[in-house]
Amino acid sequence: MAVEIVPFRGDAAEFSAFINRVWLDAYDGKAWVPLWDEGYYAWRIFERGEATRALCLGAYRDGKLLGVIGSEAATLLLYGRPVRGAMLSYMTIDPKARAFGLGGRMVAELAGHLRADGRRLNLGLSNTKTPARAFWTSMAARDPAAQCEFGRVLSWVRIADPAAMAAAGFSAQERHGSRIAGLIPWGWTGRTGRAEAISGPPTAEDMAILRHASARADIAMDWSEDTAAHFLSHPFVRGFRHPTGQALVNAYQVTWRGRADLRVAIIDIAAHGGRPGDLVELLIGAGRALVDDGAQMIIAMDQGAAEKMAFLRAGFMPADPNTDFFALLSDPALGLRSDLSVLVPFT
Repeated sequence: MAVEIVPFRGDAAEFSAFINRVWLDAYDGKAWVPLWDEGYYAWRIFERGEATRALCLGAYRDGKLLGVIGSEAATLLLYGRPVRGAMLSYMTIDPKARAFGLGGRMVAELAGHLRADGRRLNLGLSNTKTPARAFWTSMAARDPAAQCEFGRVLSWVRIADPAAMAAAGFSAQERHGSRIAGLIPWGWTGRTGRAEAISGPPTAEDMAILRHASARADIAMDWSEDTAAHFLSHPFVRGFRHPTGQALVNAYQVTWRGRADLRVAIIDIAAHGGRPGDLVELLIGAGRALVDDGAQMIIAMDQGAAEKMAFLRAGFMPADPNTDFFALLSDPALGLRSDLSVLVPFT
C-alpha cells in the first residue's frame, strides 16, 4: 500500500513517543538528545487551536506511522507589517522510510497546507552540525527562492549541577568545562535576584516589553494577549517578571539524554523595556527558582532582544554557536535576505 500523508491521527503522547524513539535509536549514547515530552507538544501544537493542528501531519502506510511534520501557526511581523506565517517543522521520519523520498514529500505537503491557509512564511531553527541540516540544505538547493538562511542564535548556559552535567557529558570539554562553569556565582557583579512568578493574563507592561523587543527585529512575533498568555502562563511553562514590571522571561523544563539524563530548563524569551539591569536581576531570580524546581542546567536563547552583558552579569556563559534561523518555506514575493534579524519564541 502506498504511503499517505494526512492530518496526524494521534495525540501529543503519540507524537512525542514517535519522535523520541527515532532520535534515540539514532543517537542514544552518541550525542545529546532532547526528549521533548507530551507536555511540550501539547503546549506547542495540540493545545494551540485548529490552525496549528491542521499543520500537524503524519505519513502512514497500512496504518503504521512512518513520519511526522508539524508547524505552529503564527502571525509574524516583517519590517513591522503583519504576515500570516508559521514556526518550526518538528519533522521526524523513520529511517526505514527515508529511502522513498518521504522527507521531500512531507515538506511539499506542508507547503500546500501553508499556502491553502494563506501563510507566507515558515521559520525554522537548525543546528549546522546535525544531519538534519544537510536535508534542509538540499531542499534549499532545489528551490532557493523559497528558502533563506538568517543569522546565528547564541545560547547562554548556566551549570547548576556540575556533577550531573559532568556525568552526562560526552567530551572532556563538557565534563571538565561544566565543573569550572559551575564555580561562577550567581550575580558575580553584585546584583541580587529579583523575580515574581507570572500567573493569569499578561499585564500592559508585559505586552509593552514584548512589543518593544519585536520592534528591534526585522522578523518578529506579532504579540496578541492570547499568544503572550500562552507563552508566559501556560501550565507547561513558568513566566517571571521583575518587580518593576520592566523585564520578563519564560522557561520550561525537559530532559536531555546524554551519557546520563540531565534536567534542562530552557529560556526562550528574555526581554526588557529599556532597563537591562532589571533583566540581570530577573535572570538570577528566575534561574534560582528553576533550580529549585529541579533544573540541573539552564539554557537561555539570545536572539538579540537582550544585551549580551545581561547574561554574563547574571552568571551565564556563552555556549553552542552553531544554531541559526532559516526560512523553511516562504513566499518569494516577500524578498527575504540573509541579513535579516529574527526574534520569535521557539527553540
